[in-house]
Amino acid sequence: MNVLASIPHLATSSSEAKLVKSHFQGVPVSLEVLPMQAEIQRRKTGDVRVPVNPELLDLLLKLPSESFLPLRAFPSREQDQLSGMSEGLIEWDSGAEGALVKRIVAPAVTPRAVWIAGRGWERTLSNATRFGQYCQRTMILSRIPDDAELMCLEAAYYGVGIVIGTSVQLSEDPLALEVLLEPAPFLPSRYTGALWRFAEVAYDSLRNSPG
Repeated sequence: MNVLASIPHLATSSSEAKLVKSHFQGVPVSLEVLPMQAEIQRRKTGDVRVPVNPELLDLLLKLPSESFLPLRAFPSREQDQLSGMSEGLIEWDSGAEGALVKRIVAPAVTPRAVWIAGRGWERTLSNATRFGQYCQRTMILSRIPDDAELMCLEAAYYGVGIVIGTSVQLSEDPLALEVLLEPAPFLPSRYTGALWRFAEVAYDSLRNSPG
């Protein structure tokens, strides 16, 4: 079974997904990401510096991307934050209602799944639960432990999948991995600044990956 199971994302095919190595909060992981090519190309043509602060990313998400919104619709503190944002993030215009603003930046990738490798299942599962607000999660173990039934019960409770194999197999021959438990689908209620921040970490890993 191919463990690179895709999560439906708009009309983008899973064949476009990339597998990259990354670190997040001190945890080494393998990430499946969908590159958003239009945004990636736009960023290459200009100096686009996406904020690392999830609060500012949440503010950007309040802006429409298809039409302008009056700046005065925001509290004064958020007006100041928007006014201080760099070029490439937002676009300005003016009208009868004064200054108008819309968002032109977007996440450059969509994180679809994360794999966390480890020896002991308890610690590996604990690491996997850190990613619950970001994407689908699967842990990779080198062997089936003696308490496999307890492990599967715990993992199922948190929606974490389990495969037996290695990170090398995931990259080179995912069909060789033995699937013990399928991960739960990732169904976020809304897109958050924290999720966008994670997407930027994934994008940095994609840009710095070989090839």
